[in-house]
Amino acid sequence: LGVVVGDVSGHGLGPAIIMAETRAHLRCLATFGSDLREIMNSANRALYADLEDNRYVALLLCGIDISSRRLSYANAGHVPGYLLDRNGDLKLVLEATGIPLGIIDSATYGNNLDIALEPGDMVVLLTDGITEAEDPSGDFFGVERALEIVRDRRHEPAREIVQHLYQATRD
Repeated sequence: LGVVVGDVSGHGLGPAIIMAETRAHLRCLATFGSDLREIMNSANRALYADLEDNRYVALLLCGIDISSRRLSYANAGHVPGYLLDRNGDLKLVLEATGIPLGIIDSATYGNNLDIALEPGDMVVLLTDGITEAEDPSGDFFGVERALEIVRDRRHEPAREIVQHLYQATRD
């Protein structure tokens, strides 16, 4: 199972097209193999060739082997992901393993290949739209607040957790 969360620099139609291109590259590359390092390295080279200066793609790519219950990831300068255990305690931070895609053609992206997933573990992937949401006084919503909502609702279906997180961010 592959899961991707990404963010293109800028706003509007141009970045939307870049994200569509990135998605197409990733889908194509994933059909030829599951090594996240090679997928990210290849996607980076393709995007570097296409992007204008000051454009880049921050991206977190996770691979979950359902049968062996293993998680791997590569993070190209995106907001970290989080692995929580069944009690909601932080088990691992999915930190950046490289710079955003499209900046340097020779950039490489490491990944952690053998992270065991235990029953009740939860992979939490956020966007800066959550962590950097501001209240009227200019305070950020933040990672800790987002993770606290996930922890409090960890026994609910994923769809409901996302809905509560979305509503708390909007509020």
